[in-house]
Amino acid sequence: MSVKTISFMSKPTSPAKSTFPFAFLFGVIMMLELILSYILALNATQKWYGISINLLNYLVLPFVFCLMNARQFRNQINNGYISLGQTIKIGVSLCVLAGLIASIFSVIFNYLVPEFMEEMYRSMSKVMHEQKPPLTEEQIEMGISMTKKFQNPLILIPLGMVMYSFIGLVHGTIVGLIVRTEKK
Repeated sequence: MSVKTISFMSKPTSPAKSTFPFAFLFGVIMMLELILSYILALNATQKWYGISINLLNYLVLPFVFCLMNARQFRNQINNGYISLGQTIKIGVSLCVLAGLIASIFSVIFNYLVPEFMEEMYRSMSKVMHEQKPPLTEEQIEMGISMTKKFQNPLILIPLGMVMYSFIGLVHGTIVGLIVRTEKK
């Protein structure tokens, strides 16, 4: 008669579960950027502002939050270990959640403050008129109409999530190569 042994293995903790606080903070920062740009009458047609916001939202903040989240997961949740796959999960889930929060807020903000987008369209038109070689009125109207189409919530939210999932994949991979520690 053989004795069956039952092995209870502890269920591994999902790295995605630890991302919400970091994703929420990242999303709130992007919301504050939008509010500040409205209050201070800043827009992407001002070259320094557009470059600064893009660097922050696509390079600096995703990397910093992914790194902080991966270190927190490795040191406080996963007994000092983290794999490349886990950091990729952290990066993608962190950025998708933050992108979702920022996209939903953007839709609500544009609904509550429609003059913000109207001012942006006027600024875009002005910049397009000043380009060299000059654009025709038809090209300017087409560019603005495409921008308006992308502000539709049914396009803005999914497109934002896809874009931020790619950003999270890239940053999660980079962070994973830096902080990974495999179990021996």
